[in-house]
Amino acid sequence: MKKIKLLSILCVLFIVLCGCSSGTKTDSPKGTVTSFFDLVKEGKYNDLDKVVDNAKDYNLGGEDNLGLGKDDQNKATADLLIKAMGNVKVDIKDEKIDGDKATVNVGVDYPNVGKAFQESMQELILKSMGKEAPDEEAMAKEFLDAMKKKLEDDIETLHNDVTINLIKKDGKWLITLDNDIANVITGNIYSIVQQFMNMAK
Repeated sequence: MKKIKLLSILCVLFIVLCGCSSGTKTDSPKGTVTSFFDLVKEGKYNDLDKVVDNAKDYNLGGEDNLGLGKDDQNKATADLLIKAMGNVKVDIKDEKIDGDKATVNVGVDYPNVGKAFQESMQELILKSMGKEAPDEEAMAKEFLDAMKKKLEDDIETLHNDVTINLIKKDGKWLITLDNDIANVITGNIYSIVQQFMNMAK
């Protein structure tokens, strides 16, 4: 599958359906981390740039994140993903502050949405093998339908202990996002997409 189509499928999964914004507290490292995971639980990925310093590195923020479409199929799939990630459980532990830098240790229980993503992608690849000039729109719909079915079933819960790095800018504590945290807030989809992207190179 073309790299651009894989990216568009990933983008579809993280479309933000809510126009309103949650209040964010950035006056302390723990406050910022709490706000960060609250936004994830609410499915407001476009608002994460309010608490993440390097949001652009992960294509977060903006009114129309990566030019996402908003048709019924996309909305239905995004709703399922947001519902799944709404079950994230966070245990915010100790924070350490050193000048304008800080770390917060967090334990996170999150759904393994990536498993459904990977299985759906593999099934699609197997079906498309040997076909000449496959219909990309039809393939995308088939992929999203498979994801929808899998996400409606019980999803495995994973646990990960992560250390979140923060930096203080203009009196606000902001998260420096890394791949481990990106993977947690996408239910393991981030790492799987990276694997597919590397294979497509």
